[in-house]
Amino acid sequence: MIGKVGIGSSFSGVLRYVLQRPEASILYAEGVREISIQSAADDFNMQRKMNPELGKPVGHIVLSWSANDKAKLSPEKMVACAKEYLHKMKISDTQYLITEHRDKSHPHVHIIYNRVNNQGKTISDRFQKKQNCKVCKDITQKYGYHLGKGKSLVNRQQLTGADKIKYELYDAITPASRTAQSWAELEATLKKQGIWTIFKYKSGTNQVQGVSFIKDGITLKGSKIDRSLSFARIRKRSTKTGSNSFKLIHTTGQCMSQ
Repeated sequence: MIGKVGIGSSFSGVLRYVLQRPEASILYAEGVREISIQSAADDFNMQRKMNPELGKPVGHIVLSWSANDKAKLSPEKMVACAKEYLHKMKISDTQYLITEHRDKSHPHVHIIYNRVNNQGKTISDRFQKKQNCKVCKDITQKYGYHLGKGKSLVNRQQLTGADKIKYELYDAITPASRTAQSWAELEATLKKQGIWTIFKYKSGTNQVQGVSFIKDGITLKGSKIDRSLSFARIRKRSTKTGSNSFKLIHTTGQCMSQ
């Protein structure tokens, strides 16, 4: 199971996005009416007024399972799993709506919740992305759901922003680093795809400490994209595959010093 978390400002907007689909089915509602999109939005907005200074009171979570788990997941089990997820994420004492979508091959639900709780206090989104990864992994292991291995199973089409760039870099650098015979060749290959390579040197020396990549104005260290794309791992992997000439020759990229 994986989760995607986000916040927003419009309950009406997210409700239309989630519910105005023929394959959408409301599985559970807490504190909001299911009569219509408007009635649900009115209920969410009524509680929102208890904390008018919160600019983004809308919480939106997508929980997705592997297609391999489809036989294990009834609507009741997905609701139970969603509730457990919310509890572990410390999202409690508030309104929320759980909706299943059947437009993909893999089971998934959308959770819309009010970041203004029933006492008018804010439900923090601080460290939420980090906690989301931990909670999803815990639940996946607890119930024996399919545990994806590596980045190949990530649904690229659902990614946006920096996450989208991160996987685009991974998808481009991984094959290129396996075939390039030198850093110069790797740089040239990546440059054709709009990716720039920069090296980090130990202060006052020519000793390379790391490598980063730039795409669409976003810079990420190779090791942050994936451990296999650190400077040392790329060089080591190329040696193992027979590219003994994979050396740091003259580079057209920029240098990063401490």
